[in-house]
Amino acid sequence: MGLFDFFRKKKVDAMLLSDTDLEQGMEEERFAALLELSRKLSIGNEDIVQEVSDAYLAPDEYCEKWQDRLDDRGITGPLEELPWIALVDALMEERLADEMDWKSEGSTILYVIRRLIARKQLLPADKDWSEFEYEDQQPTDVMLELMKNKLLAYDIALACLDIESDSYVLIAVEAVMMGELKQLAHAAGYRIIDHFDS
Repeated sequence: MGLFDFFRKKKVDAMLLSDTDLEQGMEEERFAALLELSRKLSIGNEDIVQEVSDAYLAPDEYCEKWQDRLDDRGITGPLEELPWIALVDALMEERLADEMDWKSEGSTILYVIRRLIARKQLLPADKDWSEFEYEDQQPTDVMLELMKNKLLAYDIALACLDIESDSYVLIAVEAVMMGELKQLAHAAGYRIIDHFDS
């Protein structure tokens, strides 16, 4: 092997190493973003953060521990989206998120949103729900969009954790947080959707 070939091989080896390092770095960044998102959505509940971490680092053990919960979603073993599903389920367990069918009645939608907002005490104490009227005949996405717009007047954001299903996993947060939450979700490889109209 000539000197030129030797250095060319070293350069190729270095490029392969850097690609591996880059992939590892990207995975670490995704994981860090997911944990930070979990911390913010759970109001600092470290049990929820730990569940998400377990789903990422030890998926087999996570599936064994939470098999009853996963059975409800038709999940029988580890899959790529497991940490995201773990976050959704853990938030729902603590009533910090709620899942509803794509075809829900207005009364159900209002009840779910009220419960989410009450859990975090987001609505000012001097406000009540009398102005949040609804029509049961409205499609769910229309009703959610109307509610989202009404809540913005109180600096409350209504959004959905996208699990690529025909249901809505709703969250309610301070509106000022929404941009950062969406960025963290994107960095982790997932989506938070803050619009409901088709």
